[in-house]
Order: sequence, then C-alpha cells, then structure tokens
Amino acid sequence: PRGGGQTGVVPAPARPAGGDGGYGRKDVEPVFRSALTAMNAKGILTADLPPGTDRLITETRHGVSKGDFTRAKYAADQLLATVRSMQIDRSFIGAKIGRLSQTIRSASPPADQRTKVEQLFQEATANYGDGRFEAANRKLNRISALLR
Repeated sequence: PRGGGQTGVVPAPARPAGGDGGYGRKDVEPVFRSALTAMNAKGILTADLPPGTDRLITETRHGVSKGDFTRAKYAADQLLATVRSMQIDRSFIGAKIGRLSQTIRSASPPADQRTKVEQLFQEATANYGDGRFEAANRKLNRISALLR
C-alpha cells in the first residue's frame, strides 16, 4: 500500500439506540411538507419531476407508514433538494408542453372540455413564446387537471 501504512476497514458510525438512525416522524414530516409546499408554490406536478424522482414521494410515505424513518427522511431530503433546484424555465416548459401534447394525442379530451383545453394550450404556448414561463406553467397545470 502507498505510504507504507496498513489498509483497514473503517467501521460505520454507531446508530443511535432504536435502530432507526435516530429519526422519527417529527424529523420527516416537516421536510416532506416543505417539499410538497415548494412543489405547489412553483406549480410543479409529480409528472414534472425528473425521471425516478417521483418515487421519492412514494418512498417517503411508505417509509413513514412502515416506521422506517431513516429511509423516509433520506427520500424527503432528496425530494426537497430536487424541487428547490428545479427552475420553471424554457426547457422545463418545453418538456411539459411535449408531455401534455402526447397525452392529448393519445387520449383526446372529452368533447365538452376539448375547446377549453385547446384555448389553454394556445395561451400556454403564447406565454412560452413570450418568455412568461410561470404563466405558461399555470395554464399547462390547468390542462393537466382537465385531463385527469
């Protein structure tokens, strides 16, 4: 080995008593709530999260329900960091328009909502073209709600 020393395994730090990493519901819920609040404030839907990130919501909820607060805390922390790093910008809106266009093509909205969806889509694309990304996002979220 380099330096002439011996190599060895460094033991992992001891876990606090209880075997759950010392985390409890009180450690997880505020972080998870902050992540969901940030998503709502930015107008980020679960479908807008980067691929694989949506599973963090499920992991947090599942971890809490099973009493695995370490897993839940890790997932909630990751979710919050991801949401905080997301920007409602040209690429975000462009991707969202693409996803919604595909959804509309594959499952046409009911006749009574088609006109409203088309109107909102035209307004959203106009906002996108004008660089008004937050306004475009709000319109796209309304379309998403109509398509459910």
